Amino acid sequence: MNKLLIFGFLSLALVISACDQQSSINGPVAPANTQVNLAADESAALADPGDGMDLRGAAMDRELMAILGLIMKANPDMDDAQKALLKAAIDEYNKNRALILRNKELSAEEKKAQLETLKKDLLEQIFGPGNAGGILNPDQIQKYEELKKQIEEQQKERREKWLEQRIEREVQMWTKALTLTTDQQDALRDLIRQREAAIADARKNITDRAELAAALKAIQERFNAAVIEIPLTPEQLAIWERMHGKKGGNGGGTGSTIDQQVEREIQMFTKLLTLTVDQQVPFKDILKIRAEAMAKARSEIKDPALLAAELKKIEEAFDAAVKAMSPPLTAEQLAIWEKYRKTSTGGGIGRRG
Repeated sequence: MNKLLIFGFLSLALVISACDQQSSINGPVAPANTQVNLAADESAALADPGDGMDLRGAAMDRELMAILGLIMKANPDMDDAQKALLKAAIDEYNKNRALILRNKELSAEEKKAQLETLKKDLLEQIFGPGNAGGILNPDQIQKYEELKKQIEEQQKERREKWLEQRIEREVQMWTKALTLTTDQQDALRDLIRQREAAIADARKNITDRAELAAALKAIQERFNAAVIEIPLTPEQLAIWERMHGKKGGNGGGTGSTIDQQVEREIQMFTKLLTLTVDQQVPFKDILKIRAEAMAKARSEIKDPALLAAELKKIEEAFDAAVKAMSPPLTAEQLAIWEKYRKTSTGGGIGRRG
């Protein structure tokens, strides 16, 4: 009986049609008492809760898949009667979802609204009103909540660790470029943390892409201005401003020529890495810093061996800055980036400068 129900759950309740797969409608937001935010790897893992109950082919949004995966992970002893009820509820959800998606008379916004209502109805069937119990009893809901909290805490720890690693890489990059003292490094580290907090707040509260891009640019400009007040020495300030294009370089290496080069390169990297609008802003800044540094090196260093060594350092700093930028490259983008670096001429990146 148990195996039969599980097989039925797999083969019937979670079937997704070709029409469903091609839909671009995003799933609605879950009620506050069930909302889950899982990283892609955790979502995939929880979508396969074991005992043959694989949710990865489900005709539903990723958040709902994660919720159902968490339910099964938290309650491996769920009885056959509850599994049957859960299967029937998901069957009904899938059927109605397909009807909504196939309805050509509905606009995208109307479909989204109806899908949101459909999802809320399913979650209320499962959890009951106010987590009072529906298909799941209060004890099972409590186990679900505890597992969700545990995973969210683990995610938070990983995000914080990754952020600190990126911050440290950026501090080291600027330490190398400007020869920062320990006190200056500490001040810069604090400024970077403040910038990252502002970026996170902007991404959370601004939904319009153009508005967000403008806000991120403004945050970066405020950060650049704050770095000068660390304070930097006159020598450090001169390097900082040259690297940020504040002053014209020597030998015609700056100005419109560099701006045009950066525009060409940002288009190339946007296509190569599929950069988002958010990512293009810091990436473009990094490209300009690199171009300015290369122009300065070529105008000031005449010895070929010394110039080659300096250009190599600039490329290494460029690579570190890309890996430390915020918002960061995704795992997929990072893999493409590493492959690009290895296959570029001489193992370098964008040798034109």
